[in-house]
Amino acid sequence: MKKIIFLFITIILLSGCNAEYELNITKDNIRENINCYSESNTDNDYINYFVEPIAAFIDSPYNSEEPVKISGVEYYNISKNLNNEFYSMNINYAFKSNDFYNASIINRSVNNLSTELNYDRIVYNTGKGIKVFDRYRNLNNLTIKINVSNDFEIMENNADEVNNNTLIWRINRSDYNDAIINFSLKDLNKEIIIEDEKEDNEIIIDNNENDKTLFIALGIFLLFVLVLILIINLKKRFK
Repeated sequence: MKKIIFLFITIILLSGCNAEYELNITKDNIRENINCYSESNTDNDYINYFVEPIAAFIDSPYNSEEPVKISGVEYYNISKNLNNEFYSMNINYAFKSNDFYNASIINRSVNNLSTELNYDRIVYNTGKGIKVFDRYRNLNNLTIKINVSNDFEIMENNADEVNNNTLIWRINRSDYNDAIINFSLKDLNKEIIIEDEKEDNEIIIDNNENDKTLFIALGIFLLFVLVLILIINLKKRFK
């Protein structure tokens, strides 16, 4: 039977594991960066076991029986490290902002991911529960970090902690069933565009007002000239 490997791929063999999920959001892309850490020493066989590629998009063709990538399919970058103290794995991929809703790892790790892209607002929500805990019984703690560049302002959120431009959620096995992630960002670049448009409109309005004033002044001048000509003609008649 085919096995789908995602996010905390090491957990099924480790005696205990902590994981950190990071999203780095910039105006250019959204990068997923996942780090898994063992709490105990592991064997080199674990590295040999984890050789299967992870498709970046949830609707991509995926063959988990063979450690072979399919031509034309985008995959996560995976790196592993084993030393005398701990075993770790890093998984990452940079998505275009409009493609993140289809990211494989986040969709397989939470319930009902939704992303809303309005003109100057970006809203992210998940349903209740972090389902990765159900799949991997040895996952003890999960830290979720959302790092936001200066192109955005953090708005509404339910994070456990906000540290400058970073939102942090700390989820463990005792509360994961009730966990919900939601946050919204304001795109400051779009705000600048809106302000520029307002200034342009104000300039257009000012130009229109100036045009109206010019037409009124010209009309009064023409009326004065006509009245003057009429008076001169009347004087000539009565001479």
